[in-house]
Amino acid sequence: YGDAAVASFSNGTVVATAIHGFGLAGSSTDPATDVVWKVSRDNGKSWSSEYTMDRKLFGGLRGNISPGNICVANEGYIKGKALVGLRTSTSPNYQSRSSASHQRIYCLTYDPDENKWTQVKISVQESTGWGSTETKTYDYLENTSNYLDEVQFVQVAKDQYILSARSNASGNRLFYRLTFTSAIEATATMISQSGMNLANPCNGDLIKY
Repeated sequence: YGDAAVASFSNGTVVATAIHGFGLAGSSTDPATDVVWKVSRDNGKSWSSEYTMDRKLFGGLRGNISPGNICVANEGYIKGKALVGLRTSTSPNYQSRSSASHQRIYCLTYDPDENKWTQVKISVQESTGWGSTETKTYDYLENTSNYLDEVQFVQVAKDQYILSARSNASGNRLFYRLTFTSAIEATATMISQSGMNLANPCNGDLIKY
């Protein structure tokens, strides 16, 4: 077990997630890499048995929910739900035919009442050449110029969230604005940055100040 993450809800529910199994690198014949979670309904005094996430939610690849504090929405389409970024490697999970050329971020929401994870579709603007763009929708967020690694979210408006990603980009971090257009759909726009010069890629939580 590793890379633990925790979300706390106003009704006393707490959810704790972790990666369990083989690791992020491997083949389809290697043992599974699972994302698991437990739930407490009494502020952490007692816990449920362990649940295992359906690997289809993160493309049949190997991955983990970013460790740290999990963002819980206080208003908007996903009010009362947790929002996580599950980063994947390019390696297929056990008995999976999936593959990827770049690391991906699968955005998922967690409903504490239903104890259920839901994948969020991500729409982005992509260049078609000659200065024009078109909207494309994916199951994940991907950057083909720089890798996206573990991420954190903070809510900044009713249906808007800032995503901060560990990366090998200049400054060792990339930022996106996610705007939810429904409970299961969001648009992602990269945010320009200046003056960031981290010594190396690292994890870090976001806070709303």
